[in-house]
Amino acid sequence: IDEVNAMKLLMGSPVGFRPSGGIRINQVKYQFLRGMEDHVSKCNTILGKKGKTGCVLSCTNTVIVIATYDEMAGHNGAACATTVSDLCNNLCKSGY
Repeated sequence: IDEVNAMKLLMGSPVGFRPSGGIRINQVKYQFLRGMEDHVSKCNTILGKKGKTGCVLSCTNTVIVIATYDEMAGHNGAACATTVSDLCNNLCKSGY
């Protein structure tokens, strides 16, 4: 599976587009939870989940930020999404 091109297609799709094959990152398949547009940066953000782990993807004009978390290691999905959102906002302000 070509994860890179699938991710490019997903991030370039309209907000809320539901990929039929889920989200694949580093050979792990995550279930699509939801897609949304960040209200500040207007970045497309995707949330995925697999058991006690999950992923957050967000894209700016030139960068796709990918983060994963593991609840068993004490990580929090909401905190991960907030961190990715803040990072993308900063990248957008810097012209990326």
